[in-house]
Amino acid sequence: MRGFFNTLVILFLLPAVAIVQSSADAQDSGWRPTRRHSTIDRSELQPLAEDSQLHPVPDDAFAVDQATADVPQFEAIPVVYEDGEAAVDSVIQQAVQSSELGTIESPFELEPFDEELRPYAESHWPAGVDPDQPCPDCFNQPGTWITRKSTNLSATWLPAGDNDIGWTDFDARMEFAFPTLENLTVRPGFQLHFIDGPTRTDLPENLYGTQVELRWKQQLSRPFWVEAALTPGIYSDFEQSSGDTFRLKAQGLAFFAFSVETQVVAGLYYLDRFDINFLPIFGLIHSPREDIKLNLVFPAPKVAMRIQPGGLNGEWWAYLSGEFGGGSWAVERVPGVLPGGRRKDQIAYRDWRLMLGLERKTGDGATIFMKAGFVFQRELEYDSGRGDFDPDNTGMLRVGVSY
Repeated sequence: MRGFFNTLVILFLLPAVAIVQSSADAQDSGWRPTRRHSTIDRSELQPLAEDSQLHPVPDDAFAVDQATADVPQFEAIPVVYEDGEAAVDSVIQQAVQSSELGTIESPFELEPFDEELRPYAESHWPAGVDPDQPCPDCFNQPGTWITRKSTNLSATWLPAGDNDIGWTDFDARMEFAFPTLENLTVRPGFQLHFIDGPTRTDLPENLYGTQVELRWKQQLSRPFWVEAALTPGIYSDFEQSSGDTFRLKAQGLAFFAFSVETQVVAGLYYLDRFDINFLPIFGLIHSPREDIKLNLVFPAPKVAMRIQPGGLNGEWWAYLSGEFGGGSWAVERVPGVLPGGRRKDQIAYRDWRLMLGLERKTGDGATIFMKAGFVFQRELEYDSGRGDFDPDNTGMLRVGVSY
């Protein structure tokens, strides 16, 4: 246990240094968009011919004043920005993690509740159109009732030692939104687990998980958001059909926003497992600068830093993260292991993971990531108590894409 708490101290205290060092930058960032500068040399600007110049129109509200009417006009040259990132990016996304736990994200992907906290963005609506309408530019136009928000694909490998457990996961998830129910998202998912060993217990070769997460996000007051999620699913080796294959997981979250850069979060996971039923959620989400994202939330903290600015070729981020891994499945044991001729049982595997990762965000919205790490505090338990043991520590490798 001492190694576990030491790891938590490292994850939560090291990022505090980044917060202190960037406090001056945070005071000046606020809700304002990124300041960018043109790379165009003024010497490249060429005067227009006299007959091509624009002239002020008298008595017009938008007429050019006389002081500027005689200034030579210049040809417009496309401006090239050094930073291709969007002006406002306050959402702190969490990379794909273990399918056992739901994601934790900054609530500022929701519409800001107040002009005081509304990020600046240039309006592209024509004069007289209210941008606060659900779709001011789409009147009398047919719309879709469901849209795909994202697709996440990943593979995770935990190598096995002598008489130990090796674990290979394939995880596929999609997220859907509903224009008429803006706060609701639906995320179906499927996981396939290949088990390598051990010979000391009768683990099945394959385990499966399939679930549908229903998540609702709601703003209750000026600085306060809540989230609730229900995730019914089937988790088993597909060899038995008892009621133990069904699990109903749940998650409740509450966010309090001090500013767009800083929010605190608290909540609870209900895992519907025989070994662990509840897991607390608590921590801080902080973004002192555009290139630093701190998601210091137990049980899945993440510290991310942009190491290459965005542009047409995308941007690169490096991060340190932690994760609670594992799951619970209903399985069928080999004959003779359980008394009374019984064969139905449940297994629960859990571990803690400390990872270093690298991800590339492309210009079209896709994210490609790779992470490697250390897996410790590994435990395998059966509901019957026959066959329990603690696997050795191991490493891990995960690759994936989100788009």
